[in-house]
Order: sequence, then C-alpha cells, then structure tokens
Amino acid sequence: MIVKPGTFRLKRSLDNQMAMLFVNGLEGGLYDAYLPTLWDTSTGVAQVDATEDPVGLWADRRLGMALGQELITLAADREFSSDTGYWTKGAGWTISGGVANANITTGQLTANLGLAASKTYQITVTVTRTSGTLRVNPGGFTPVDFTTSGTHTFRANTGASGTPTLFFLAVTSFVGTIDNISVKLLDGNHLIQATAAARPTYRVDANGRPYIAILGTDDNVTSATGGGGTTGFYVGAAIVVAGGAGTAREIYSDSGTNTGIHVEIDASNKLSMSAGNGVAFTTLASTATVDVGTKYILEAYIAGGVMYVQINGGTAESVAAPTITAGTAGFTIGKDNLLASDFMIGNLYSLIYAKNTGLTEAQRATNRAYLRSKIGL
Repeated sequence: MIVKPGTFRLKRSLDNQMAMLFVNGLEGGLYDAYLPTLWDTSTGVAQVDATEDPVGLWADRRLGMALGQELITLAADREFSSDTGYWTKGAGWTISGGVANANITTGQLTANLGLAASKTYQITVTVTRTSGTLRVNPGGFTPVDFTTSGTHTFRANTGASGTPTLFFLAVTSFVGTIDNISVKLLDGNHLIQATAAARPTYRVDANGRPYIAILGTDDNVTSATGGGGTTGFYVGAAIVVAGGAGTAREIYSDSGTNTGIHVEIDASNKLSMSAGNGVAFTTLASTATVDVGTKYILEAYIAGGVMYVQINGGTAESVAAPTITAGTAGFTIGKDNLLASDFMIGNLYSLIYAKNTGLTEAQRATNRAYLRSKIGL
C-alpha cells in the first residue's frame, strides 16, 4: 500500500482537533463506525467484530471513551472480604469467604453507589454458577442476565427515573457466588437499540472504510440524553444515501409536536432541516438534490438566529430561525421522533453533533475535513 507523506500526521491532527472541539464541556456526540465503540446488543456484552454484525450500542467518542473512577472504592467491598460497607443483603444472600453467596429463588443484594439517571456504566463481575440465572440491574433499569460462570464485563444503561442503586438479583433459583465487582461510568450520549430487529448493521465498503448500514424499515438508534437544545445546533454527517424520491430519510431528530429539530433527506431528495417554536415548524431545504449512491458531507446548523444547510462544503443556504422550543430530552439517529415512516436508508460513516451551538466556521471546516477522511472524499 502506498501512503502519501503526511497522511498519518493529518489523521492524527484531525483526531486531536476533534478531541479539542469537545474538551470544554460542549454537549453533543461523535459517532464513527469504529469497532472499539460498537457492541452487538444495547447491554454491551459482546463487541462488534465482523461485518454484518448488528449494532445495539454505539458509543459516543466525544469524551475519549475514558472510564470514570471506580464507584466501589473499598477493595473489601469489591472482593467481599468484609460483611460491611456498601452491601445490603436480602433473604438468601450471605457474604463470607471472599464472595457473596446466593442459594434462593428470589432475592437481591444491593449497593447504593450514587448511580446517575440516564447514564451508561461499565460493570464487571466474576460469577461462579451452579444453576439458575443471575440478574444485574443498575438503577432499576436495563437488566442483564447471566447463566454461565466466568468474569463478565458489560455496559448497562440507567433509566431517566432510575435509582442510585446497583441490584444483583437471584432469579430462576440461582445458586452460586459473585466476586470482584467493578462499576465505572462510561460517560457520553451513547446510542442504543434494545430491539434486535431494529439494530443497524456494521459493514465495510470496497475501499476498506467501515460504515453503519441503516436499512430503512425500522433501523435506528437513540440516546436518552443530549437532545432538547434551543440556542443553537450543528449536525454533520458523512453519508451515502439510499432510497429515492418520495422517501423521507431522517438523519437526526429530537422533535416533538412542533418542537425541537430534525434533519433529513426529504421526499424531493433535498437536505432539509426543521425547527419548531411550539406552534409550527420552520423548514429549510437545499436547492441541490442529494443523489442516491453518492458520497456526501451533509451539514445543518443554527447560528446567530439563522438556519443553514450545506452540502459538501459548498454555499450554505439559509433562512431566519424561529425561537426554538426544546424537543425531547434525548435524540434519535435514523428515525423521526414523530413519524414512524421516516426512517433513514443509507450508509453512515461518521456523524458529529453539537447541542446549543452552531460552532464557528473554523470548527465546521475542521469537521468537514474529519468527515471527508472517514468517507474518502
């Protein structure tokens, strides 16, 4: 393979600039078709590792994928060498000999770890199973069940109205032990799809560039957080659109009834953005069309009270923006929040999202260069 001088340096520079974009707490998301950020299911047990694998969890790279501090800070509580500390034992649970033992049909072992609502945590637990099912449930939402022995690492999502408590539940007559507990925050606006049939697919194109295939019938991914912006907006996508005229293909949506923002390729094959003021949507569509099967860098943003759409870094078209009424607390990629028929069909190589800012032109130019590097433009 022949590599042009400076190629790796340019890639490293773009990666560094993207990291700097979000370094000061800017809310949003950075999503690449990058294997270390992809898992087969929404609970993040198995990594995506081959083409045609489904994508149930697509992690936000914006914060560098760095794990937070260990929430079970005392080794005695992680290793169950003490019968004190974090743990509250339900009927049937005991702590002795360096493990927590269960020999019951139902019951729970709990620890109040201060888990935050609508967050993702990486959890590790060593299970020695004799029979039954062990259920791990952070914050009372998104349980993960284990029926095999071994050291299990997974990612679990707390609900918007969850509790700060980590639950271990013995179900279907679980008999066994647990040990070596670790709980760390994986911060970011991660995208999930809990329904197997609605998960998009990891693929690689003829040039070796990875992308996420969103198949147009029910595929989409959602973040429970990060939506609801009112004072600015930016989304940029490296994408090959499929479908055709007469099909609205949604890229981003946090829209409610006449609230929030959504960006799509509309039924006329134009890049379109709509923003709601609580009474009606203001919509801006590009003059040029987006051709099926062609690579594009598509951008839609709101800055200084003006809405813009821009294709491949060309002339940005604009219209006055409304006073935006906040949409949903989270957002969806690949589907309109309001219209079940508006699914994306296409290949998404990378997507950058910023909340409550349209960014500067210099930042948008950096984003375009980054997106081009992902799709090969």
